[in-house]
Amino acid sequence: MLKTTIKLAFRNLFRQKVYSFIIILSLAFGLSLSNILFVFLFRELSTDSFHTNKGRIYRLLSNNPMGQTGKISFILVKSTKYIDDNYPEIEAICKIAAIDDIALSNNATIWDDKIILGADSAFFTVFDFPLMQGNKETALQPGGIVLTRRLAEVIFGHPDAIGEDILLQQKNIQKVVTVTGILDEIPGQSHLKFDALVSYAEFDNLWWSVDYLLLNANVNPLEQADKINRDKHVPGLLGPGKSEFFLQPLDRVYFDQSNTRTFSVARDKIFIWIGSTVSFLILLIAGFNFINLFLLLLMKRKKEFGLKKVLGASVASIRNTTMTEVFIYVSLSYALSLLLTLFLLPEFNNTVNTSIELSDFSNFNMIMGYGAIIFLLGATVVYYLSARLSKIPPISIISGNVSSRITFNNTMLQFQFVISIVLVICAITIIEQMNYIKNKPLGFNRNLIELQVADSIMKTKLPVLKQKLLEISGINNAAISNGNPLGNWKIRYELENDDYYSPNVFSGDEDLINTFGLKVISGDYHQRKGAIVNEKLVQYFNLTDPLGQILPGAKDEIIAVVKDFNIGSFKNEIPPVVIILDESDHLAKSIIMDYTSGMLAGILKEIKKRWQQVYPDYPFEYRLIEDELMKAHKDDLYFLKIIVSFALIGILITCSGLFSLAWAITQNRTKEIGIRKVIGATFIDIFKLLTVDFSKWILVAFILATPIAWFLMNEWLQNFSFRIKLSPIIFMTGGLIIFLIALMTVSIHTIRAARGHPADELRNE
Repeated sequence: MLKTTIKLAFRNLFRQKVYSFIIILSLAFGLSLSNILFVFLFRELSTDSFHTNKGRIYRLLSNNPMGQTGKISFILVKSTKYIDDNYPEIEAICKIAAIDDIALSNNATIWDDKIILGADSAFFTVFDFPLMQGNKETALQPGGIVLTRRLAEVIFGHPDAIGEDILLQQKNIQKVVTVTGILDEIPGQSHLKFDALVSYAEFDNLWWSVDYLLLNANVNPLEQADKINRDKHVPGLLGPGKSEFFLQPLDRVYFDQSNTRTFSVARDKIFIWIGSTVSFLILLIAGFNFINLFLLLLMKRKKEFGLKKVLGASVASIRNTTMTEVFIYVSLSYALSLLLTLFLLPEFNNTVNTSIELSDFSNFNMIMGYGAIIFLLGATVVYYLSARLSKIPPISIISGNVSSRITFNNTMLQFQFVISIVLVICAITIIEQMNYIKNKPLGFNRNLIELQVADSIMKTKLPVLKQKLLEISGINNAAISNGNPLGNWKIRYELENDDYYSPNVFSGDEDLINTFGLKVISGDYHQRKGAIVNEKLVQYFNLTDPLGQILPGAKDEIIAVVKDFNIGSFKNEIPPVVIILDESDHLAKSIIMDYTSGMLAGILKEIKKRWQQVYPDYPFEYRLIEDELMKAHKDDLYFLKIIVSFALIGILITCSGLFSLAWAITQNRTKEIGIRKVIGATFIDIFKLLTVDFSKWILVAFILATPIAWFLMNEWLQNFSFRIKLSPIIFMTGGLIIFLIALMTVSIHTIRAARGHPADELRNE
């Protein structure tokens, strides 16, 4: 019996090839994309879960001494030592710090692009990074280095590198270190990213770290933090007892974007929730579309079911047969979704900067989840078909007196259109905001190139390099600087009555203002040393005549005021800014150049030549300031790519359902169309007849989708201090796009029906 049922199911599948293909393909796309997103979300939420003691590991944070809200992971070494020595409730403390401007060398090859961390011996006590070779107790002693398996294979050609020597180069210091450990592949997601570990004690100039604490079992982290904060002798950035400390659970570290370092990664948690919502909506669209289309396919066979009932078949037997057909369709869709996943996965990994592998899809929970989806889809189809057939006498089905139109179809299709319109409006809004970021005047020159130097010896040649760079055609200005509008530092200026403020600060020579393209409102900074401030600082202190006054909390004279300009990302308000002009600035570590747009490729070649003339022993590296601006919005760019991609897929799935539904309705109204043509209906009349219902559905969907999209995008835009306004044009454009796509989809059938000959349409009636 089962064999016969399966044979008939495949026969029916091939009898309606186009219709069946649409059903299978639309569900396959939905399953594939949802599968990828669910695996991605599962990986993200399980970051750092491979550590055995994950529930007892905390990152130590301090209050921000610059007066800003939030916490920082910048901890003084003396603070770490005091806490480690005086609190036995803490089983271990691990200090971690990035070693800047460092390279590994083996004979003639130099690797200067690797992330090398200084870590103390407690690293392998706190964390469970798998050590393939070496002893966890002694691997991080001075003179040793621990390599990842991948880096060991790059340097030595094989992972068995224990005992091998390698040269560690930092500025003018060179040390020979011995490989004391090889790390195996990490068995999961980790917020820590590195290529090698060396002993923290190896570097005398490290005076701060990021600290991870392993608490003893049954120690309450809140009580422990409170106990530390009550201790008036704990060293801190502002002095003993003046800092407040916090213990951040390990499972929250990955989602803390305010404390990322060069060796750590973070993800905005809203990105996770949005991804969850989008994947659920896509799966919902695909599921509704499948139910809708499969019910239409079955109702086209109403005479077959009527005949079976006349011959004695029960509703239960028809239900079992239908369940078998549903299982076949869903199984074929799932198999096709796996093939689609193979093609889509590399692009998805590249888009959201992740590394999902095929093995991640073998997760038991994922398999059970999709089993539940298959059961739910089948049960829904069978339920509605059974409910429909049980109420209809067999003779009515056979005679054709029963309409195959199902009210639920319209409801589901409208729901699909609501989701599609919401996704399209969201995509348009995000595109507009990102274009706003790319094109809005920043208050400073976007076309800036920065070259940084590594050490004090290189700094002495910066004036020479600057003069050589100014000889290049297309370089308009150049300045020696320390920082830029997107990469600056903060200084805490003490005021009276224990008050203070913390402006953004950068410094450089007298060409800095022209190079940045800042607009000077008042004052003369040429041939003068002093401080240049922005309008925000003047307003902050209500300075009526700032020129000639001493910068509050400092000794520098205010020599000029510049118009406000953006600092950091568009998510931040413009803060008070201080620019120190000093030719002898000992902190200067880079050269900033203003270049002519459209000439970048040729300019970079010339810059590299000049660099190699001045610094022949150092690799050439540069940064584009505009690229740094977009990096500050990388999560928004990920969000944009996901929303646009899924909006397109949502439209594709919805329109596949609309295509099939239009075909079914056109087939059902063949007799009506023929009669209307006989009595004089024109092509336009028939076209309107067949499209008016679809237009109504889209209009209703647009009305429902507009407030949803407005709420979602208004909430998202609140993250930006500088943002677009949600204009009616955005919503009208989103609705119009869906309407035109739907109209073109429906027109494939309606035009054919409207242009057909009445005799052909009435021949079989």
